[in-house]
Amino acid sequence: MVKPRKFQIILHDEKVVYAPGDDVTGHLELQLDEEMFMKEVQVKFAGKAFVTWNEGKRSYSEKEKFFSETTIVHGQDSSSTSDRASLPAGDHRFNFQFQLSPLLASSYEDKIGYIRYYLKARIVKPWQIDNKTTHILQVWNTLNLNQLNDMMLPVGGENSKNLCCCCCASAPIEGDVHISRRGFVPGEKIVVNASLENHSSSKVRQTSIEFVKIVTYTTRTRETTVIKSLAKEMGPPCKPRDSLNLNNVELRVPSVRPSGTHHCNVLHIRYAVMFMSHLRRGAINLRVYAPIIVGTIPLVGVSGDNAATGGVNITSPTTKNVTDSLPPSYASATSGAYDNPVNQDVNITDKPTSTYYDWNQSAFTYS
Repeated sequence: MVKPRKFQIILHDEKVVYAPGDDVTGHLELQLDEEMFMKEVQVKFAGKAFVTWNEGKRSYSEKEKFFSETTIVHGQDSSSTSDRASLPAGDHRFNFQFQLSPLLASSYEDKIGYIRYYLKARIVKPWQIDNKTTHILQVWNTLNLNQLNDMMLPVGGENSKNLCCCCCASAPIEGDVHISRRGFVPGEKIVVNASLENHSSSKVRQTSIEFVKIVTYTTRTRETTVIKSLAKEMGPPCKPRDSLNLNNVELRVPSVRPSGTHHCNVLHIRYAVMFMSHLRRGAINLRVYAPIIVGTIPLVGVSGDNAATGGVNITSPTTKNVTDSLPPSYASATSGAYDNPVNQDVNITDKPTSTYYDWNQSAFTYS
């Protein structure tokens, strides 16, 4: 059985991230030590979403195909019964070109679901195992915060709960959280104010302010939502019948994909600032949410500490000085999803290591 010495996909533009509507051009590199007989060499360009999870003994899953296109770069249609094709020993190069649809959801990976775009090359061999190689494409939508409504308006939330002791309910524990605006880009600092009124006879063990990702996975028969904390600042406890205020707590928006999942029906992503009161063991903690939108193009006119974005601190609307470190890596922002993704038929090896808005170049940047 002849095996290729080298079989890989090379992209010509060397992009780290593609935008919907972009052209994808490249070639296959194939090295053979001896002649290989085959049916054909093909390149498949595909995009799909998939979710799966278990609840008890039941399993739920759903898939959504965005597109699938296959080009034969050598040989003939594998459904044909005509003679086999062959390639002599040596180096071979096969060009290909595809175009992304202008209406695509951004790439995403976690342990429950994914939105994935990839190229898969295959040497189709009759009566033998095919040779395959895969290349993942990262596709990100542009989300201009200036084109959305109410991004500069303050947002907040409030919530309360009663602790139960035997058959009696205690006086309520009440919390609220507020931030100065709704729209941010990765790397920006969110300034958070929160307060807690503990009217109960129980101590609030501690408090926290967190940046959370809220992902909803949907099948035809079931829906589930997972909330994951991506950044956290811990706060003090609160004694019974006491109160506390957390003022000007700073959270940096981590390196995450834009809000929403347009053009995808099985997976939807939101973000929020969450104020949590950590209660006694056995009690459900009090959570208060302030929803935010994470975009790729920041709001016009932001300045000062709120615009300390992507490693850059804006000291005035026209003067920009590099002061801070870059935001965390893409893998850490997705909570290590690449360590154990939902992986049916491709290997996750190609991904941006960091995403942030570069204020010097006025561009969303990947590194």
